[in-house]
Amino acid sequence: MLSLKHFQLLQCVGKGNFGDVYLAHYLGNSLDPTDPVIPRGVPLAIKCINLEHSTEPIDLLLKEIYFLSTLNCQHITHYYGTFTGDCNLYIVMEYCSNGSLLNLLRYYSRLTEQTTCFIISQVCHALDYLHEKRLIHRDLKAANILLNDDGEVRLADLGVTGQLKFNSTRHGGKNLNTFVGTPFWMAPEIIKNQSYDGKCDIWSLGITALELLNGKPPMSHLDSMKALMRIPKLNADNILRNMDISPLGKDFIRQCLQQDPHQRPTCKKLLQHKWLRKCSITNVMEEITIMKTNQIMSKEKPRLCQPRFPLADKVYKTNFPNQLESWSFEEESVRKCGVLNNIPNLYNDNDITIDDKSPSLNKQQLRNSNLSTPTSALSPSSMQVSPKTNLSTPATEHYEEINSPLSCPKRNSDFENQSIDYWKHVFLFSLKKVKQRAINEPTKETIQSLTTYMENLEKNFPGLSEALVQEISTRVAKLNSL
Repeated sequence: MLSLKHFQLLQCVGKGNFGDVYLAHYLGNSLDPTDPVIPRGVPLAIKCINLEHSTEPIDLLLKEIYFLSTLNCQHITHYYGTFTGDCNLYIVMEYCSNGSLLNLLRYYSRLTEQTTCFIISQVCHALDYLHEKRLIHRDLKAANILLNDDGEVRLADLGVTGQLKFNSTRHGGKNLNTFVGTPFWMAPEIIKNQSYDGKCDIWSLGITALELLNGKPPMSHLDSMKALMRIPKLNADNILRNMDISPLGKDFIRQCLQQDPHQRPTCKKLLQHKWLRKCSITNVMEEITIMKTNQIMSKEKPRLCQPRFPLADKVYKTNFPNQLESWSFEEESVRKCGVLNNIPNLYNDNDITIDDKSPSLNKQQLRNSNLSTPTSALSPSSMQVSPKTNLSTPATEHYEEINSPLSCPKRNSDFENQSIDYWKHVFLFSLKKVKQRAINEPTKETIQSLTTYMENLEKNFPGLSEALVQEISTRVAKLNSL
C-alpha cells in the first residue's frame, strides 16, 4: 500500500491555502500490485493537503480526486495516485519543472503574440477536453498554467481547491450558480450570480490572453470589489484598440470576451480560429532557456519555499505507519461509497429507519451510567480495531496530547485498566479539536456555546455522552460496511 516512505521528498516548491507542494522522487519499493503505476527516476509533485486545516469536506475532496483520476489529456497535469498519512492527504502529480507562466511574466513583463498564441492554443485544447467530459475549470489564469521540462503547456489546479465541478448538462440542464473564481478573470455571469456553464472558461481564456500580452489582466490596478463591479460593463474593443497585435489576435480575444455567454464560441470553434491555426511554434523552450541563462549569469538565488504545515509536525503519533488505510478511487469503490450521489446526502432516506430492536432512550435510562448499547468495531466501549478502517481514525490510533488539560490515555492497554470518561475523553476532547480548527471567531464562539450546552446536558443526564458516542460509532461502522 502506497505511503510516504515510498517517496523521497526533496524540497517544498510551493504552497497555497490547501497546503504545500513538494518535489519528490518515487523510490519504487512498493510491493502491492494494487498500487498505481508511478515512474521511477522522474521528478514528481506531491500536493500535501492538511485535513486538519482544510475547509473542504472530505466527501467533496474524494469526489474531486475521483474525477481527477479519470482525466487523461496531454495538456493537463497528469495524476498518478493518492494516499493518506497522519492528518494529511497526499496527491501525486506530474512535476512541471519550469513553474507557472507567472515566472515568464515576471522576467519578460509581457509575452510576444506568437508565444501567447501557442499557450492559448494548448490551453484551449485542455478546456475542450474538460468541456467534452462536462467539466469546467472556473479558475483559469496564468498562475494555473504550468510549463514542463520540454516547454509544453499543462493546465493545473483542477480539483483539490474545489474548482472542478459538473457542467450544467450533467444535472438535467440546470446551470451552476456557485460564486467561484479569481475576480479579475471572473466571467460577468458569475459576478451577477446568474447560472453559467463552460462558457465562463471562454471568458477567462480571453482575459488570460490579455494577461500574457500585457503582463497583467484588465483592471488589475483596482481592488477586487471595484473590479467585480466593472467587469460586467467591460468592453473588449476599448482594451484592444491600443494594443499592438494582429487583427486576428484581436478578433480571437473579442469573441472570448462577449458579455453574453451565448455569443461566445465553444473551444472547438476557437481551435479552428485562424489566429491559432497560424501559430508556428510548438513550445516555449527558447523563452525559458533565455530566462534561466540570464538568471544563472546574474547569480540570482532561487527563492526557498517554507511549507505552511511541516510534515515533521505530526498530529497523531502512531507506531503503526504501515497500517494506515489508503483510499481507493477506482470507479467501483467510489460508486459503492456513494460519492457520485448528490452531496451532502451520504446515504438514502430509506436507510434512516427506526430499528424496533434498538431500545429508545428515556430520561431514567440516561441517568444510568451503566447504560449499554450494541457496540461495533469502532465503539469506544470495545476499543477494537475495525478491519475496514484499521488505524486510520484518531479514535484507535496511538497519540500523545502535549500540554493538554485533557488527560487522555496514551496507550490502548490503558483503557483495559480504567473506565472511560466519555464526556471528558471523547466529547470534550473532540469539541476542543474542532474549535482549534475553526477559521473565524463566530465559529469558535458557536463551538464554545455548544460545549457549554453539552456539559449541562451531561450533568443533568449522566450517561448521555456515552450513549451518543456508542450510537455514532455504530452508525459509522454500518456506513463503512455498505
